[in-house]
Amino acid sequence: MKKIFLASIVAASSLFALTNDEIKGLYSNLPHGLTIEIEDRSEVKEFPGVDMVVIKVTDGKMSQTDVVFTKDDFMIQDLFNAKTGVSYKDDYLRAQTNKNIAQVYKKEDSKNIIKLGDDDKKPTTLIFSDPRCPHCQNTVANLDSILKDSNVELISLSFIGGPDSVARNAKMYEEAGKEKDLKKRVEIVQKYYKTETKVDPASEADSKAMIDITNKYSNAGINSVPYIIEKSKLKLD
Repeated sequence: MKKIFLASIVAASSLFALTNDEIKGLYSNLPHGLTIEIEDRSEVKEFPGVDMVVIKVTDGKMSQTDVVFTKDDFMIQDLFNAKTGVSYKDDYLRAQTNKNIAQVYKKEDSKNIIKLGDDDKKPTTLIFSDPRCPHCQNTVANLDSILKDSNVELISLSFIGGPDSVARNAKMYEEAGKEKDLKKRVEIVQKYYKTETKVDPASEADSKAMIDITNKYSNAGINSVPYIIEKSKLKLD
């Protein structure tokens, strides 16, 4: 028997299954400029009568996807299997994000990917991070350890630090792109992920380039960093 924890159950106003319009109505207090769309709706096979609803919130330029579940006149924020520890919401969002990342990555300019390691016998780990993210700083500080077992491809975003992240990324991409020695390339990345490193503000052109990179992967579904995945799982073929 499946043990399911229904998190944050919110009663709605319908005596029957919630309609898409009723679900959208529950988000009527969104800040000005944000709109909500129902992207998909399907029944959860393991639980007849429970629908998974995929919601997209957008401002016209950037968007974020969320998932809720409905059962009769209830909206449920997640389905959590207490026996296996699986979150149905997290599983769906992760799978969709990886699918979206793969589509963006296939078209990515090589200058926006900092390759660290070139051992054909090792797998490749793809890391999305931000120079001003403390957890990302820890990850980058431990690159030497990660590289013992895996190559690394780093795509550095500007989620957290605003203009400072933008400036650090611009200089890092510039210097790492010119460096042929892999060990020195790692050192360049680690330098710009150290809090004490000072950088001049980025030019308008560099700022736009760094923001464009960030927006691409934000729209693909990355909304927190570090986001780490084994490259082979992106199914790029």
